[in-house]
Order: sequence, then C-alpha cells, then structure tokens
Amino acid sequence: MTTKETDNELPDKKLNKDFGKYFAGEVQINHEDTDKSLEIVKPIVNEILKHINEKDGRFSRLASCVGSFWDHLKVGKADEFDMNVKLHHINTFHLQSTTGIRRRYGFDKEVTEELKKIPDDINVVPTDEEPTKFGHPEPDVGYHYLEWKSRTHDLWKESDLFMNDDLVPFLVNRLFKNLLCDAILTINGTLKPGVNVQKTSRVRGPATAIKITSPDHHDILVDFSVSYECDAPWPSYIKWPHDDYKWPNKNKVAEIKCKGVHLVAKKPFYWMQSFALAERELVKDIDVDNGCRKKCHRIMKKLRDDFWCKDQTPVLTSYHLKNVLFWECHSHPEKKSWAPNMVSVRVFSMTKYLVERIDEKLNLPQYFYPEVNLFRHKHKGQLKATAKKIKDWLKEPIFN
Repeated sequence: MTTKETDNELPDKKLNKDFGKYFAGEVQINHEDTDKSLEIVKPIVNEILKHINEKDGRFSRLASCVGSFWDHLKVGKADEFDMNVKLHHINTFHLQSTTGIRRRYGFDKEVTEELKKIPDDINVVPTDEEPTKFGHPEPDVGYHYLEWKSRTHDLWKESDLFMNDDLVPFLVNRLFKNLLCDAILTINGTLKPGVNVQKTSRVRGPATAIKITSPDHHDILVDFSVSYECDAPWPSYIKWPHDDYKWPNKNKVAEIKCKGVHLVAKKPFYWMQSFALAERELVKDIDVDNGCRKKCHRIMKKLRDDFWCKDQTPVLTSYHLKNVLFWECHSHPEKKSWAPNMVSVRVFSMTKYLVERIDEKLNLPQYFYPEVNLFRHKHKGQLKATAKKIKDWLKEPIFN
C-alpha cells in the first residue's frame, strides 16, 4: 500500500539527530510515572470488574488490555488505559453478516409510546420503503449482528439484552454503564483519602470512560468497552495475510490467527469487528530485529499532537497511525529498511503516504480488512485541513 520509492533513499543525518532529540525529550514516557499510574489503576479496575461481575455474571471480571499503553506505543504520560470487558458464559453465537435481511426490531411500525422510550442517542430513521415508518441505518462494512437462538446458560435466559434473538449492543452498554456507576459508588468509600473515581462524559467510540484523581498524581482515564471474543477460527471472509506478503513471517501469522477477531458493542444495533488482540500480537515483538518501527510510530503520534492537529480534537487517531505503520511494514518488510538510522526515511515515507490517502483517496484501508475505510466517518474538511498542515511540516520540519 505505501510506496516503495523510499527504498533507495539515504538517511538524513541532521533529521535523524533532530528526531532523536525529539524522541528523547518529548516522546518517551517516564518509567516512574508509569509505575505509579499502574499502581493506582490496577486495584481500582479489579475492584470495579469484581463488583460488576458479582452483580451480573454475564460480564467477566477479567478484561483484555488493549490500546497504545499496553502495546508500548504510548507517548507522553501514562494517563490513558483501554480495557475490553468480556461477555461471560456464552456458548455459540451465529455471526450474522450485515448483508441480507435487514433487522427492524419492530421500529418499522407506526411511532408509539414504546418507540419514544428508545434513548436519544440512537438514530431511528424513516425507512426507504415506507417513509412514514421507522427502522435504523444500514450498517457499514465490518459490523455484524449477533444472533443467539439457543441460550442454555441460566444467566442468559433472560431476554433483557435481546431484540428477537439478537444480542443488541445498546442494551448491553446501557446495563454495563448502570453497573459501572453502581460500582463507582461502592468503591469510592473504600479508597485512600483524596483518591476518587467518577464516570466521565467523554465520548470515545464505544467506550465508557472513568476518571481517577489522586492528590499526588495526575488524572488517569480508563476506557471500558464491552466485547465478545469469538472462539471461532479466523473468518474466511477476511483475506489476510495479503497476497505476496513478506511481512510478518509465517509463524507470526499463525500466532495472530489464533487470537482471532472479536466484536465490540459500538453501534446501537451492530457489533464492530475488532482486531485489537491480533494487533497487539503483531506489535508485541515487531522490533525483535532491533528495528525502529515503534519509535517511528510514536514520533508520528507526537508530531500529530504537537503540530498537525494542535489545539483541536485530532481528526487523525492513534488507530489511523497504527494502520499506517502496518502498511509501511507490509511495503518495506526488509530489516535494513527499519535499521536505527532509517528513522527519518520511514517517518517521511509514512507521512507522505498518510497525505496521499487523504488527498487522493479519502480512504485509509484497515490493515487486516482493507474493505473498511478508516476515514469513512471523519469530516472531509478537517482531514483536508490537516493534510495541508502535514504538507507544510514536510516542507519545513520543526520540532519545537
């Protein structure tokens, strides 16, 4: 996906020196700060999940650690942590593709008092077939229904989280948020003086966020997402690894496929397929050859924060930049391309690729499933404005 033009480029010694100073001074996180953050976060998260599990055993007390911190891709302070809370005691779901029969869940009926009970943030729209009746928007590529007709475990015999035979994300998230608020009320009375936990109003994808404040440490945000980790083999419709691939190696491919795909309760009615565990496995020893892949990625994240998206909510996310890194590794699989002295070449190559995907395509394909365009819900004007800032930076790189 990324261009191979940079294979013959020589490292820029001055830029490498500038990048080295920038990395040491602005990008690397403080290990003492990290240890302190973990010391605060872990017991609180464990108590929250324990409380939720005791109230409703469908939510596991074990969470999968995902995101930048756990992948060792965090920049700046250790102030954000991501957790996937797994649904528990599930037998076999039928993963219903978003193609085919469109679910209505009764919303195609005339507007009634029942429809008025639907939360305000759920988009209920007129159907194409009958504009006076209601349904919900067609799903994007990469989203699924979860159909579960045979619910044998006692915990799942209740129908409170189902519409017809589908496990519905907004019902799951609503229950989880209520349990989370109850857990916060319970544990706040047991914490050290000055330590406080509160649910935040921050909206970040499907996650529900809490903020932990402590008198002798900076605030910490923890994002919880509810997920279903599929035990099924790697889905046949996901054609990965890509044709003629040379990266990663075959052993790593096998390890990643064992991690599988899991589903996150993101959209109100659809579960988003997620590769978080597969991505973590891919990143885990990505620099086993003493390469500079993680370093380049972290530099780009900091450049985004300091220059490309400064003073605004970043239209470019860490996940966008992670997929740019994966495509760069795919296009430049050779060890020599990621030697420590190639930082300037790789950062510039990935940055130019990012601009190209905005200017020419408005399409950044997801690495594991390229049918998904990671820019599809981003504001086009903001993307274009950010691309201009990046091009200006490329003409005259600055680091302060």
